[in-house]
Amino acid sequence: MDLPTIAGLIAVVGTGIDQLVVITDEILHEGKVPSPNLYLKRLSRALGIIVVAAATVLIAMLPLALMDLSTLKGFAIITMMGVLVGVIVTRPAYGKIIMEILSE
Repeated sequence: MDLPTIAGLIAVVGTGIDQLVVITDEILHEGKVPSPNLYLKRLSRALGIIVVAAATVLIAMLPLALMDLSTLKGFAIITMMGVLVGVIVTRPAYGKIIMEILSE
């Protein structure tokens, strides 16, 4: 692994933690455990914010991935893959996990 790839991994971890904070903040808006209907509404709003942020990252990284700069290509590809996996797999899973924790 080269240095730009490691930087891409660090960027993915940073955006991932930010997205988890957004989900938690949206769900616990007033510090109360929401009802199931309100929970789903807040979760969908949080996931909408996250999808827009992920689209911004993907659009910003696309020129770096397509350019002929070999050192930045690894950074862009790792960042794009990490953000996609995060949005598609881990953020909905985190939403379900936090729902189970709050329903206890």
